[in-house]
Amino acid sequence: MKLVSRTASHSVTCQIEAAKELRLRTQTPCALLPESVGYAACRFLRSSSALRHSLAEESYRLRLAKGRARRTLRRSIVAPAALMELPGSWAQVSLTVTPIGVTVTGVRLCEEYPSRR
Repeated sequence: MKLVSRTASHSVTCQIEAAKELRLRTQTPCALLPESVGYAACRFLRSSSALRHSLAEESYRLRLAKGRARRTLRRSIVAPAALMELPGSWAQVSLTVTPIGVTVTGVRLCEEYPSRR
């Protein structure tokens, strides 16, 4: 999938995908395959304008960086699971941002707001 961020002055495009070995942890019964959960997380990121803009801009900045500044960034977001059409109350999504794009590396479905670990 493509992640496109448009502003008045420019447009930034990068790839968004779920990792082939997506880590799925759940506290609630979930009959979905990890591929389906990863796809739901990717669609959520594409539909959220604030997340779409910030992730695409981070990937773009990494493309322009030189040397050590061109490293991989790891991010984690927490959102209501219902927005991703997933079971549970909360979904914690782990992301890796690279110069090429954004990869969803893990999803944790929780009943209570997840604590930082």
